[in-house]
Amino acid sequence: MREEHKEWIHSFPWFISGILKVGVAIREDSDKLLQGHGITVNGCVDLRHLAVLHPIAKQMNGRFGLDSLASHFLQLKLNKNWRLRCSDWNADELSNKQVEYAALDALAALAVFLRLYSDDLKQSLCFLLSPLDLQQVHGSLHTMCLGFKDVKFKKVPGELRGEKEKKKNRGRGDGKWKKEEDSKKGEKQIFSTKKSPYYSNCYLWAPDGTPLTMCTAKRANWYLLQNLGTKEAEDPLIVRLNFEPSGGPEGDGEYYVHEKRNQCVVCGSTKELLTKYVVPHEYRTHFPAFPFFVFPDLMKSHLSHDILLFCLSCHLRASAFDSHLRDILAEECNAPRNGSADLEGANLIITNTMQMQKSEESKLRELRAVKSAGKALKQAKNLPGVRRKELEKILSEHFGVKEIDDEMVECASTYPIMTRNPSYVSHGEMVVRHYAANAGLMELERRWRQHFLDTMHPRYLPAMWSVSHNHHRLRESFQQGQPAESEDFDEIGEALLGLERAASLDAGTQIPLD
Repeated sequence: MREEHKEWIHSFPWFISGILKVGVAIREDSDKLLQGHGITVNGCVDLRHLAVLHPIAKQMNGRFGLDSLASHFLQLKLNKNWRLRCSDWNADELSNKQVEYAALDALAALAVFLRLYSDDLKQSLCFLLSPLDLQQVHGSLHTMCLGFKDVKFKKVPGELRGEKEKKKNRGRGDGKWKKEEDSKKGEKQIFSTKKSPYYSNCYLWAPDGTPLTMCTAKRANWYLLQNLGTKEAEDPLIVRLNFEPSGGPEGDGEYYVHEKRNQCVVCGSTKELLTKYVVPHEYRTHFPAFPFFVFPDLMKSHLSHDILLFCLSCHLRASAFDSHLRDILAEECNAPRNGSADLEGANLIITNTMQMQKSEESKLRELRAVKSAGKALKQAKNLPGVRRKELEKILSEHFGVKEIDDEMVECASTYPIMTRNPSYVSHGEMVVRHYAANAGLMELERRWRQHFLDTMHPRYLPAMWSVSHNHHRLRESFQQGQPAESEDFDEIGEALLGLERAASLDAGTQIPLD
């Protein structure tokens, strides 16, 4: 880049930081500007982040290059001649063909972005309510890109396999003799969606016929097998308990007696459904376990109120919005996303859940053996048959399969082996500590729920779903006074309600519900 070009770019700070830049692998381009010329460019959005959320993505077979995006979204064929792509782009004067190539790429990227934006508007039905002015368009554009700005795109499995297959088949003609199963590998989904309905909508009744809760068929049948209830109806399955339960569905508890539909709570789709935590598990897992006699079950992570069904597309969009709120919480609570500030990376530890009951040392020894076996199988092609079987057995036992494949060998050979740092504190734990000492955990819970409503605008929420679910019962429990068994009741109240609210309740002041 010439010096005069550098000066020209620096004379437009609004271009560097104030507007969105869109393209494919554009974040990598901004890195080159920084490394080669010391120019920091912000506001880069990789089009592939947005494209994978579009319904048409399923037809693209994992190919999200600019030429593929232009073909699918614009019906435009770009010139990707390899001679032109590999020509001298450092020349003092670019040829007319080079200038045309670069200009068309830039225009195509912008056109794809505008098509994605237009389709996003149609999906949200915003354009039907009233015409959008320029300020609203600007705001909605930035909202669509929340969580994607200056974030590198990680290729989806199908795209990675496509590149590997290309390399594998170089010099093998057109590859028409490939096995049929090889062509199916790229169809693997990024997420595991529900294969059967998530909600069974079976009823549990009290002995007097009062509905207690909806439950799964498995749970309802368990009461029947244990002779704890009798079957009242088959479809839907209704089980009347033959003992008096300890509590009933009063107040917010009525949420659990309403039938739930197996559909996305945002758009209503019934295809490719998966569950999502409205209050992310990384925070709720650090909520304190209060004594049962103080706040029975009210903040436990398994309560289903904050576990909702999303379609794959809405799940990806919501995850992007969640990432943005995590960044805000990281700054507000001095809680880096990768954990304690004194650590260079995350607290990486063995994640094979089948082995978590073993000691730390035992797990580390086993993982070292797995990694060594993976390296040996990957590098040594002429291993003796007996030795190869021994190594394959190590991997098959570790992964819990009968036969291993190349991906498992690759995964095992690159396992990161690190020991737990006892001083490490995760981002989620730091945020929970901050809220427990200041605004209170109910405020953190409320914030995540409100964030979900504000960003996703769900149209199919279950009846009685609420931002302040269970908060009234928590306040009532605290207001009733300290039980004799609990010595830390004041601390519990402060952690839940925040310092000011707990003090007000302790003084007898009524605090209005949210």
